[in-house]
Amino acid sequence: MRAVCCDRCGRSFAPQLRERPLRGGGAQQLFRCPHCRHAYVVANITAEGLRLRRQMQVARPEALPELRCRMGREVTGP
Repeated sequence: MRAVCCDRCGRSFAPQLRERPLRGGGAQQLFRCPHCRHAYVVANITAEGLRLRRQMQVARPEALPELRCRMGREVTGP
């Protein structure tokens, strides 16, 4: 990933995306500034979105467009 600049401390770093579980079976994707530990939420994924993501990993190429469309409805930004 490209380097980003932290809004809080102003220092530059290469973000490392992490995922943490949410109640209800979903997940939250985020990265933290390694200098001041400020968290940046990238996306929230529903439990259905996680199920679709697993399906996409093993799906045939012709099935991917439909799965991507359905996945888009299961992911929200900050």
